[in-house]
Amino acid sequence: MGMTMRAERIPEVCYLPCMSHKPTFLVAYHDVRASNLDLVQNELALLEPCRGGPVALGVVPEATEAELPRFRAALEAWRAAGYECLLHGVHHRADSQYARTCFGRVELALTGNEAEFAGLSEKNSQTLLVEALRAWERLDVGAADGFIPPTWFAPEHLAEQVLAMGFPCYESRWGIWRMQGGALRNISSIPCSLAGLPEPLPGMILGCSLFLLRFSSLPRLVLHPGELSGSRGKDILAQLRRWQARGVWSGYRTSEKILDLGHD
Repeated sequence: MGMTMRAERIPEVCYLPCMSHKPTFLVAYHDVRASNLDLVQNELALLEPCRGGPVALGVVPEATEAELPRFRAALEAWRAAGYECLLHGVHHRADSQYARTCFGRVELALTGNEAEFAGLSEKNSQTLLVEALRAWERLDVGAADGFIPPTWFAPEHLAEQVLAMGFPCYESRWGIWRMQGGALRNISSIPCSLAGLPEPLPGMILGCSLFLLRFSSLPRLVLHPGELSGSRGKDILAQLRRWQARGVWSGYRTSEKILDLGHD
């Protein structure tokens, strides 16, 4: 798998500011599960004609023995088609057995108990990260292309732990983290996520949100199950077709190129 269960401290952190003039975007689709596989397959089929580059799938690895073969086959097919598969927690929902900081408990309340890594100590986040990696290995679809903590709420030390275990990149709420030249690097990356917003969402609001994203080096559009087939799906797909025509898609796995954006 190329990943280790023990994380070592990474001493150096380098932040890359918003220096790129290139209109490059990341597109992600989170919360891919065995339990919602039919919906995800239908929506990714809608997305496919608009796809101008890699789409990052945030995969929640839990699956029953009965679900596992079909889920594995779907992930293998998506990877073969050029999709990237990032590990997205263990269960996505928080486990009550772990103690959390006051801020972590607030983050759980804000997300309906979905912020699985929020407020954890270094020991507990490492334990949960190892559990997530073992659940991923059970899928038997090769190494993950990165790690995304559910809802992005997570302690600062999680980025170091993830990258020290061999994951190619770590996605936080405000950036994409990666190791380069022995340093921990953070690329400014603001997400546009429609999760939790009421429907219908006017196309103008989506357009304004996407415009504001251009002030970060690497904007992200983050989709969730139900959005492409819902009332706002038409506006989202129209935006993706524009990106496809302009050739501005990027990917997570190829983040050496992402890092180069800070030096153009």
